[in-house]
Amino acid sequence: MMISANIKRFKTLQKLVVDEIQCLFESVLVLPLKGVMGTYIRKKYWGAKLRKLGRNSVIGRHTILGFPELIEIGENSSIGEYCAISAACSDGIFIGSDVMIARGTYIHSANHKIDNLRIPISQQGTETMSLPFKGEQYSVIIEDDVWIGSNVVILAGTHLGTGSVVSAGAVVSGTIAPFSMLVGNPARIVFNRKKRFGDESH
Repeated sequence: MMISANIKRFKTLQKLVVDEIQCLFESVLVLPLKGVMGTYIRKKYWGAKLRKLGRNSVIGRHTILGFPELIEIGENSSIGEYCAISAACSDGIFIGSDVMIARGTYIHSANHKIDNLRIPISQQGTETMSLPFKGEQYSVIIEDDVWIGSNVVILAGTHLGTGSVVSAGAVVSGTIAPFSMLVGNPARIVFNRKKRFGDESH
């Protein structure tokens, strides 16, 4: 019995040490490094942790990806500096190809429950939405060719359609039609890019 308890304590201590070393590695070698070397290190580091990191996609300095095993990023996409993207307590986050996410953007795919007035919110747990897409389930979906401006907040259950543009500082939720131009808090559609600009090349 004593040996079993000691083994359990050792494994707990071992996990704490590994977690601290990983945090130190991230904060010193992964998150802050500039230039080509920093980009390369982040590509390799997050590529090993994410569910998928597509070819030629980059992740900016000081960006945090929570529960990366539930996050999928397509090809030729860029995540700016100081973003916070968390897939905790959710079905995951899908970010398509040719997506640009500017600095300071926040994406969270779950919310705290608030419906039980007899229990503190901190003890009610979390809830999320389950959105079908390409034969899988996600809690946030950002389709291909989307541009998200600086300091945007994207809430759980958001599905941004292909070709959409989100202006800086917007707060986005719900299903957004393809080629939408969004502004404000809460975000509203001000025009459709396809209707305004047509299919002609410029």
